[in-house]
Amino acid sequence: MKTSGSKKTKPGKPRKKISVPKTRKKTTASKSVKRQVSSGKKSTGSRQTTKVKQERKKRASTITGSRESSNDLKKFKFISDNSNDAYFLVDHRAQFCYVNKAACSMLGYSEDELLKLGVPDVDIVYDKIKYQELFDLTQKKKVPSFETTNMRKNGSSFPSEITATGYKINGKLYMFAALRDITLRKQAEQILLKEKKFFETAINCLPGVFYIFEHSGKFLRWNKNFEKITGYSGKEISKMTPLDFFDKEEKKIVADKIQEVFVKGESSVKADIVLKNGEKLPFYFTGLRLKIGDKTCLIGTGIDISEHRKAEEQILLSRQEWEEIFNNITDMITVHDKDFNIIRANSAAEQVLGLSLLKDKPLKCFEYYHGKNKPPENCLSCTCIKTGKPAVFEAFEPHLNMFVETRAMPKFDVNNNMVGLIRVTRDITDRKKIESEHGKLLDVVTKAKIEWEKTFDSVTELIILIDKEFNIIRCNKSFSDFTGLAISELIGKKCHEFFAPEPEQFAHCKDFMLRGEPITRAEMNIKDNYWFYINSQPIKDKKGDFKHTVIIATDITDMKDTQQKLIKSEKELMKRLQELEKFYNMAIGREVKMKELKKKIKELQLELSGNGG
Repeated sequence: MKTSGSKKTKPGKPRKKISVPKTRKKTTASKSVKRQVSSGKKSTGSRQTTKVKQERKKRASTITGSRESSNDLKKFKFISDNSNDAYFLVDHRAQFCYVNKAACSMLGYSEDELLKLGVPDVDIVYDKIKYQELFDLTQKKKVPSFETTNMRKNGSSFPSEITATGYKINGKLYMFAALRDITLRKQAEQILLKEKKFFETAINCLPGVFYIFEHSGKFLRWNKNFEKITGYSGKEISKMTPLDFFDKEEKKIVADKIQEVFVKGESSVKADIVLKNGEKLPFYFTGLRLKIGDKTCLIGTGIDISEHRKAEEQILLSRQEWEEIFNNITDMITVHDKDFNIIRANSAAEQVLGLSLLKDKPLKCFEYYHGKNKPPENCLSCTCIKTGKPAVFEAFEPHLNMFVETRAMPKFDVNNNMVGLIRVTRDITDRKKIESEHGKLLDVVTKAKIEWEKTFDSVTELIILIDKEFNIIRCNKSFSDFTGLAISELIGKKCHEFFAPEPEQFAHCKDFMLRGEPITRAEMNIKDNYWFYINSQPIKDKKGDFKHTVIIATDITDMKDTQQKLIKSEKELMKRLQELEKFYNMAIGREVKMKELKKKIKELQLELSGNGG
C-alpha cells in the first residue's frame, strides 16, 4: 500500500487500497493470518490519512492567513505612511520594531537608522525605567494621551502628544504609539497666554472700575480697582449683582439704564456707588452690549467723578455769585448779538428799559436805548458790532431822558470770532456825571461741560505697550486716532515721538520705567498744548525681570482749560471791582468838594450883600 503524498484524495474520502493476489488457493490458516494482517494495515493507513488531512488543512489555513495578514499589513503601511502623525511599534525593551515615514521625517532619521534606536534615544522625558512603567501600564488598561518632549537627530527638540496602546502579536507584547508634533499648538497657547496677561494688565491699569456681567446680573469679570474701591472681596462680588452697589433711590434709575444697554446696545449713567463701609462715591458708568458665546452680557467702566463734581459745584457756586453780583450792579448791562438783539440783561437794565415785560419778541437794542427803528449813525455801541472794536462814550440820551456813560465791548467765541457785544450803561445824571472808566464786566461763566465717551472696545484712554528701549510694540485705536497714523505704522516708533514731554518730565518717566516702578496720575503737557494724566504699569516675566510697560494716558486738557479760565476770570473780576471802587471814591470826593465850594460862594454873597446894605 502506498502512503499519502503520491496522489491527493478528495477531502472526506479514504484512498482506495490496491491489492494484487499472488495465488488463488490459500489455506484456511493462511487466509486467516492474511485477513488479520490486512485488517491491521487497513487500520494504520486510516489513521495516517486523517493526520495528513489535518496537516494539509492547517497549512492551507496558514497560507490563507498569511495572505490576509500580508494584505492587511500593506493597507496599514499605506495608511501609516500617508499620515501626518508619527507611528511607532515598540517592544518591551523600548526598541523600535516599526516606524512610518512621518516618524522618520519628524525625527530626522532614515528608517534603517530609526529601527536601530529606542524610545530613550528620541525622548527627553522617558528613559528606560519610565518607559517600562508606561509599557506595563498599556498592557493593563487604556492610557490617556499625554505630552512629552522629543529630540531630533540634529539635537533640536519639540513638544509632542503621545497616544499609546498595548498590543499582543504572535504571543509577544508590544506598544503602539502615535506621536503628534504640537509645536504650533504650544506656540498658540503661549500667544493666548500673553494676550490674556496683556488684557488682565490693561484692565487692571484702568483708572476706574471695569466689569462684565450677564443679563441676570451675575458678574463674570472685574478689575482689581473694583475690589479696591468698593472694599468688597472678589468672592463677595461674585455673589452680588450690580444693583447691590446702589441705594434705594438710585436702583431704579440704574436698572433702567442697564436694561437700555441690553435693548439698545449702549447707555451711560451718573450715580453714587455705595461702598462696603457705607460711604458713597459719585461715578460715571458706561455700558455696551456684548455677546460672549451664547450669553448676552454688559461690558463697561466706571470713573470716579468726585473731582469733577467738586469742579461743577465750584462752577455753579461761582455762577450763582456772579449772577448775584451781575443783578446787584446798578448800571444797566445788556448782552447783544450781531443782529442788535438783546439776548441777556441784568435787573437794572430790565427795570430801566422795560425789558421784563417784552421778552416774547425780539428785543432790538436801538429801540430800547434810542427809541429808533434802526441803529443811529452816531451810536458808537452799534458801530462796535461793525468794527469789532470797543467803544467808551458819554452822551445825553433823550429817549431815556438821562445822561449816560456807555461802554461797548465786542464779544468773541472760543475761535476768536466776534459774536456780539456787551453794553454797560451808567446813569450819570443823579451822580453829576461821574467821570470814570467803567471796566469790563465778566461775561457769564460758561457752563463747563465734560463729555464722557465710550470705553473697552470703546476705551477713550490712549493705551500703548512699550519695551525697554521705549519702542511702541502695541497700541489701541484711540492712540492711533490721536497720532493720525495707522497702528501698523506706529509699531517700532519711540513713544516720546508722539507725547514729546518736557525734558524734565521725560527724564522723570524714564527713570521710573527703567526701575520698573509704576506711575500714577502724573500730569504731562505734550504737543499742541494737550494735558494728560499718565499712568504706567510694568510687566514682568515669571522671574520678576522687567519686560514691557503699559502706559495709559487720560486727556485732561478741558479740565486744565477750565481751571485757567476760572483763575483768569477771578483775577479780572477783582481788578474791575477795584477799579469801580476807586472810581466811586473819586466821584464822591469831587461831589463833596463841589458842595463845599457852593457853600463858600453863598457865604461870600451874603457877606457882600450885607456890606452893600
